[in-house]
Amino acid sequence: MRDRVFEKSDYQQLIISTILLSIQPVNEASLYLDSKSKLSMKSWSSKSNATNIDLMANTDVIIRHGHLLSRLIDKAHCGSTLASLLHCYYQLYGKRCAADLVTAFSKL
Repeated sequence: MRDRVFEKSDYQQLIISTILLSIQPVNEASLYLDSKSKLSMKSWSSKSNATNIDLMANTDVIIRHGHLLSRLIDKAHCGSTLASLLHCYYQLYGKRCAADLVTAFSKL
């Protein structure tokens, strides 16, 4: 990883996955989250031969075992709305982990 240049999406994927894994308590279950983005498919330019798998990665937020598998996290996933990352962390791990998540996101 040293002396590499990352695209913005790759950098955010690495950083957000690292944050989610470092805040999660050691003996607790991992976070699984499937959520839709507020951005519509019309917002993305797509190739004429794009498959459903290609299109899914742009509009869905998928987290497995604390790893961000899709490239898009929008404002709705970071806030206090229902089924956001903050809400899930509060429900699963408590207020301390949720506060740590907000602190980590504010430092980005």
